[in-house]
Amino acid sequence: MLGIFGLIITSILLVKNIKGSILIGIFLTAVLGIALGILKYQGVVALPPSIAPTFLKMDLKGIMHITYIVPIIIFLYMALFDTVGTLIGVTSQAGFMKDGKIPRASKALMADATATTIGAALGTSTTLAYIESIAGVKVGGKTGLTAVVIAILFAFSIFFNMWALIF
Repeated sequence: MLGIFGLIITSILLVKNIKGSILIGIFLTAVLGIALGILKYQGVVALPPSIAPTFLKMDLKGIMHITYIVPIIIFLYMALFDTVGTLIGVTSQAGFMKDGKIPRASKALMADATATTIGAALGTSTTLAYIESIAGVKVGGKTGLTAVVIAILFAFSIFFNMWALIF
């Protein structure tokens, strides 16, 4: 029921075009969940967990087995289409497309591939570009400065990991 409340309140805020509606919806849902005792508050700041259990623990020998070819190809194309779809959506929303082409698309795809490779070495989930990037464009962010600020805030948010445990 709490999730349904969150969905409804966030939808209402989105329909009313309130800036930050998704964040406000998440916050209101969390506050209600804590008030009702559904969610447990466990502190504000904590050290991030160690990456030692997953750092450079890739099983490269294991993926060479014939049974892994199909899943690898599926994940490759899922990541590729997800990234290309995001690039098309964000560049068209920002007005950067020229004659139906994405300027410097190869650089954007290379940045995404590099991030995915580094993320895999660190043992994280895939680090794809997501369509949520349009949220930044919709509020006026069309330069690289927006991405840099978001990256800094994401790095800072690591120390607020305890909030993720609430949700």
